[in-house]
Amino acid sequence: MKMRKNILISITLILFSLFSIPGCQKLPEPEYSSVIRYNISGKEVTTYYTDNYFILETSRTGKNFIRVGSISAEDELEIRLVTEVVLPGVYNQNDSVAGDFNNEITYRSKNGVTFDSGNCDTPSFTISVTAFYELQQTISGSFSGKLCDKAGNQHSLNGEFTFVKRIYY
Repeated sequence: MKMRKNILISITLILFSLFSIPGCQKLPEPEYSSVIRYNISGKEVTTYYTDNYFILETSRTGKNFIRVGSISAEDELEIRLVTEVVLPGVYNQNDSVAGDFNNEITYRSKNGVTFDSGNCDTPSFTISVTAFYELQQTISGSFSGKLCDKAGNQHSLNGEFTFVKRIYY
């Protein structure tokens, strides 16, 4: 009788462990958790895990130089930001550090067209870092504003980046 009770308890514990421990739940695939989505003058672009990057380097003045971007078969986008610390915040061109890299956004199509916030007479964009997960080394946020071609023609841009993983090179 006692052995039967022990077997029943063991089976119950095993079933409980299989169905209730969060560690046993399937996590989302990495390629679906890292996403950069944006709209550039009406063109929708979405890139996933292997096309996205987040690089954190030391800038010319010893600050954090953050680069978040995507490279797809047809388009490239890069957001560049210099900041004291990697924390959630809202940044624009006016927050650039003198003598350092400018806060900028650049878009390039594979046919050679380049739009850059630095080409605009009056740069107008916002980069919002909503989360930096230091343990996972991922960053999330949004961006919007105007980019210009070399002739100064404006192109609207807005988008978001979610759980973009830091790469080292």
